[in-house]
Amino acid sequence: MRLNGSSEDEIVDFVVAQLKLFLFGGYDTLSGTICWCIHTVMKHTSVLEKMRVEYDAVLGADPDAAEERLKAAPHLLNQLPYTTACIKESTRLYSGFCVARNGTRDFSFAVPGLAVPWPTEGFSVYDGINAGQRWERIWPRADDFIPERFLVGPDYELAPPKHAWRLFGLGPRNCVAMDLAMVEIKLALAVVVRTLDVDCAWEKWDVLQWVNSVFFRGVYVRKVILTCIKC
Repeated sequence: MRLNGSSEDEIVDFVVAQLKLFLFGGYDTLSGTICWCIHTVMKHTSVLEKMRVEYDAVLGADPDAAEERLKAAPHLLNQLPYTTACIKESTRLYSGFCVARNGTRDFSFAVPGLAVPWPTEGFSVYDGINAGQRWERIWPRADDFIPERFLVGPDYELAPPKHAWRLFGLGPRNCVAMDLAMVEIKLALAVVVRTLDVDCAWEKWDVLQWVNSVFFRGVYVRKVILTCIKC
């Protein structure tokens, strides 16, 4: 097999490299996204209950049987619209992705109130997704966690404009692994959310960090020594 003059070995090397990119390239952002999804869902009990009802309806009432059910019928992941809405709303609030492009000579910004355009040549242009996904002009009640905004028609007051949610980018430079990432996130949520209640333990973490710190150990040892001397 030859493609554009490439040998078979070259094609195989190219395909393997792309597969590695798909499977491992976004593991850090993907894991962070899953954590934020679980965090936001667990903080909103009404949302959590709706997700569990959806899982019972689509995957069956037994959480332990969900894995085998999905193996036999992977298309069931496409029948979880509320879970998909929760993922979109969570990633809107806590985006782990960002996009930067090299500026070009023929691309500039028009700034309201200024007649002179802002050139981009020689600069990296950041899309500002974290600010854009919480912009009140686009997202009414932008700081609230409302998955239902992705399940309603355009006439609903909370419905976002077309292309407003752009976690994976848009157009020809859209993330090629978007569908794979969404599948992995749905799988993780379907397993974790049904069987576990997760909460933050920052206070306990801070205590552990303090106890294990060199400073605390030094203070503790000094206190023990002074106590022994007094004895």
